[in-house]
Amino acid sequence: MIKLIERYFRISNWVVLIVLVALYAAALTIEFNYVFTNDFYISSLEGKRSFESINSFITKERDIQWVNYPISILIVLVPTLLVAFCLNIGAVLNNQKVSFSKLFGIALKAQLIFALNYLIAISLKAANMVTFSFASVNNNYSFHSLLRFFDNKNLPYWLLYPLQCVNVAEVVHIFFLSLGISFLLKQKYGKSLLFVLLWYGMGLLFWIVFTVFLQTVLYT
Repeated sequence: MIKLIERYFRISNWVVLIVLVALYAAALTIEFNYVFTNDFYISSLEGKRSFESINSFITKERDIQWVNYPISILIVLVPTLLVAFCLNIGAVLNNQKVSFSKLFGIALKAQLIFALNYLIAISLKAANMVTFSFASVNNNYSFHSLLRFFDNKNLPYWLLYPLQCVNVAEVVHIFFLSLGISFLLKQKYGKSLLFVLLWYGMGLLFWIVFTVFLQTVLYT
């Protein structure tokens, strides 16, 4: 298994990018056909809008759904750049001679975890194995995060996002990313895991604090 993962981290970045975008495209196709159905929109908006308004809303949504496919490229590349940036800071401060492009490649390949999470989450929703509402339909992490152990209605709003960020996909991503760093730097896995927990962890913590701050500004 380890040898197989090591071979994966050696694959061309372009090949991995194509695979990731294909996974997102597959998930989007399932989502548009089996999650965002007409019945879903009608049941969610019935009583809040007129029937004509709901039909108009559905038509507009259908007309712009295609935009999500090219946007999936950004959904892959933007987080990859941010993760690589955090790891690069750690590498520079630790005097590790590794290029940003190589760290970018490792971060890109570790994005496989989030792409698979999206595909699995959408498939579970389409099969009615995960409950969702109009407000939570776009959330693909909360059902396997710490939020599952709390009553959301009794939590302060600023705690919701941090608890959601502690989820199975994120944990697996950290372990997978650490494997890639271990292969790249040719060092023991434990050392790579500590490196990722420190530098990627600080970046993730900053992002969580920044997001909560924005929510506080926008909703208060």
